[in-house]
This record gives sequence, structure tokens and C-alpha cells, in this order.
Amino acid sequence: MSSQSGSFDKFDGILSLWLVWMLSTGALTLADLSPIFLKPLWVPVITLVLGVVLLELTNRNVKRRHQRCFLTPFITSRALILSSLLMAVVLFLQTKYLHLLPGDSYNPDIPFLPVLIISPITFLLGFYAKWKKENYGFCAECVMSQGSSCERGFLGEIFTQEGRYQVKLLTWLSLFQSVVSWGYYLLRYINVNLNNADLYFFFGIVLALFICGAIYTALRYFSVYHYHSQDLLGSHSREGNFTRVRYIIIHDNTVFLIPPANSADMIADISTVKVDTPASLSIAPISSLSPERAENLLREAQPLANPRVRFMYESESADGRSNIFHYLVFVDDKDAAALSEKYSDGMWLTMYEANKLTAVRALAPLMSAEIYRLYTILMAFKTYRPDGSRLYPVKHYHPTFRFCDVEKYDVDYNNPRWLRVARDNEDRRFFKLRSLWRRKIRRLDY
Repeated sequence: MSSQSGSFDKFDGILSLWLVWMLSTGALTLADLSPIFLKPLWVPVITLVLGVVLLELTNRNVKRRHQRCFLTPFITSRALILSSLLMAVVLFLQTKYLHLLPGDSYNPDIPFLPVLIISPITFLLGFYAKWKKENYGFCAECVMSQGSSCERGFLGEIFTQEGRYQVKLLTWLSLFQSVVSWGYYLLRYINVNLNNADLYFFFGIVLALFICGAIYTALRYFSVYHYHSQDLLGSHSREGNFTRVRYIIIHDNTVFLIPPANSADMIADISTVKVDTPASLSIAPISSLSPERAENLLREAQPLANPRVRFMYESESADGRSNIFHYLVFVDDKDAAALSEKYSDGMWLTMYEANKLTAVRALAPLMSAEIYRLYTILMAFKTYRPDGSRLYPVKHYHPTFRFCDVEKYDVDYNNPRWLRVARDNEDRRFFKLRSLWRRKIRRLDY
């Protein structure tokens, strides 16, 4: 758990959502309105500068230990950069190769109309991100480095929810701008001068949508903050400084889980109304936990005589105020029987059975995230080298996963590198090209 100034509170986190929305839509609006005060040749330049600035801010946020959600700036930065390149091509064709363009489409005496390019590109990029959801590259990288939304606590859930909502809102606003601007351009626009109607459809609507979006999102995030501030019943379990210690109990090829009837604090914590591990406890906030203390805490809570405890990984809340230590526990037949006796309705489940619970959303989110990480990293470790190349000369080779194999392999589950290898490896297309991009451009070591 972080005690440094990088941590932030609930108000700062929710306010950051509004600020990144204003930053993103403000850059798009400024680029759309730039022809009013800039000559056509400078419009692609200012658009490119705005895109690069957003990209740099996004990269700086990614390097933070506790990140805000910069999904919208990530999309708009790419929309602006791509739009600037396309605008440069259009201007080049207009000035140098007029015979390639239909009709009298170029008039150097009137402003360039970037909304015709920026809005469709923003819509396409936003729609793609909306379609991919959690598999979108930026979101997947966030999960690999920061943990899933349930592991990042209250603000992590809010960031995930509102990040997707902002993408949805940006997508539909861009679609509306594209339809209106292109519809007017094709049906009513005359390339002689800019009359009042032209100014309204190409610039006025852009500014109006920006103002309306700013007001709407401000009211939305004020309501979100006010609602959760009044939610006194659940606030204690979601906020504040604490450390949680969780244990995944494994015997042979099964993991031990209990139904929600045996879970404590069902009212205060909604996650306890689903199947979960019986070994989960909260203690005073600490930044490190020795294996000896982790084993002692487990022995105090569970009837285990000879558990083999192994650290798995640590996750932090989005605000840096709480953390979770995740441990693997391997038990023998005697301890397995003791657990079954204490929890009469406990279940020893295989991976297939646990996946069935996940599919129907019956497994606790944290437990689901832990099993996913365990499976994903172990399969990547058994299939690929640390650089993503195949261990065996068999394309799309998939080894068998068994819980009993977990103890055999010395895998660092706290290292997100294996999550990245699982996502990007030699079995995917253009692996060597992407590997070169990662090493030379992104400066990653794999």
C-alpha cells in the first residue's frame, strides 16, 4: 500500500473524470474551431500539436503508480493525430492536384472545415473501443498493470464504469456531428463563402455540444459524488485505510470455495453474496506482509495443521489507500478434510466447475480475478518464453491446466509481464513487428 503523495481521495478521483472529459472534448473543439482564427495550412499543425499533447499527458498518467482513467484522452489523441495527417493530405491534393477532386471543391479564400474529418474519425475510433470493451488495448494494459476493477476498490469500479460511459457519449456525439456536418455539406453548402448557416453547422453546433457536454458531465459527476457520499451503509467497506489478506486454498486438482451463506458482513460488502474463498480477512493497513505472518493469520482463522503458504501477488486500490495480499495455500488430505468438516456446504471445485460459476456470475469478483490471473500466467509460463516466443515448435499449442500443477512451477504471479506475454505472443500475427515496436518505441523489455 502506498503512503506517498501519489494517493488521492474519492473527490479527486471523481473530479478527474470530469477533467479528462473536458481535456478531450476541449481539444477536439479547439481543433474544429481553429479555422476561424488560423489559415488553412496551419489547421493540421494545431490539430497535430493538440493530439501530441494529449498523448503525452496520457503517457505520463500511465507511468503513475496510481492512475486516473485516461481512456477518453487516449482515443481523442489518436483521432486528432490521424485527422491532422488526413487534413494535410487533403490540403496537398487541393492545392497541387485540383484535377483529382470533383468540381470546384477548393477555395483558398474561405476557412478549412476540419469537423468533416475529425468527427468521423473520432466516431470510428470510439466505436471500436466501445465494441472491444475490456479487450481494448488501452483497457487491457490498464488491467495488467493496475489490476481488475474489483481489485482497485471503489474508485476502480467508478473508473471502469465511467470510462466506458465517456467513450459511449463521445462516440454518439461524434456520430451526431458527422451526420449533421456532412449532411449539410452535401445538401446545402456552396463553396463560395461562409454564410450564417455555414457558421452554425460547421462551428456553432460544435461549440454548443462542447458546452452542453461540459454541463452534463459536471452534473453527472457531482451526482455520483453526492450519492456515494450519502451511502453510509456501504462506505466503510469500500473506503478508508485497510489491508485485506486472501488465500486461495488448493488440494490436488481442486480449489475450496464456500457459498455466500457462510460469508461474513453480507450487508456491508455486496461481494460476499457470491461464492468465494473462506479464508479472507481484513487487518490494519500495512505495506508488506511476511510469509510467516501470512501463515500465522491463516492458522488463526482456519483449522489447518500443515498448510503450505505461497505469496501470489499484491493489488492496490485506485486511490492508494488500501491493498490486498493474495496468497496460494496448498493443503494435504488431513487439512482438506478439516475444512470440509468446518464448512459443511463447502465445495472442492475443478477449474471447469469454477469457470461455470464465473460464466453465470456466481463467483465473487475478486475470486474470479484471482483464478483468471492464476490460469493466464501459468498457461503463458508453460507455453512461451519471457520474450513471447514459443517454447515448443507447435503453433497455437495449449497445455493442460490443473490446480495440482500450480505448486510445481516457480512462477512470479506478481509480475504483469506474463499477462502481457499471454496477450501478445508468437501465436499472434505480426509478432516480430509488434515486438520491434515495443522494444524500440515503447521501450519495453520484451
